[in-house]
Amino acid sequence: MKAEALFRTGQETGALEIVNEIREVRDVEPLSGLNLEILLNVRGRELYWEGHRRQYLIRYGEFLGSWTLKEPSTAQYLIYPIPPADVLANPNLNQNPGY
Repeated sequence: MKAEALFRTGQETGALEIVNEIREVRDVEPLSGLNLEILLNVRGRELYWEGHRRQYLIRYGEFLGSWTLKEPSTAQYLIYPIPPADVLANPNLNQNPGY
């Protein structure tokens, strides 16, 4: 996440250092450059067990596309539905669109 923040604020060198530290630990050749696609791919390989891939894909604008075993989605799926029990318990809540 720090590498992404550095990259998005124009500090590509610092971001690249962080990514290459991770790659060094894994005995993988260091990268010579960085872009958002590479950052997303590094996250996919290194952090897959954390269960945050969906949020990363939404932030990178990739979630609505299709890939293996996933059809293209509509913008409705960028947010979760509010559990029905919560909507019933709180009259100030309105269910998210599409649910």
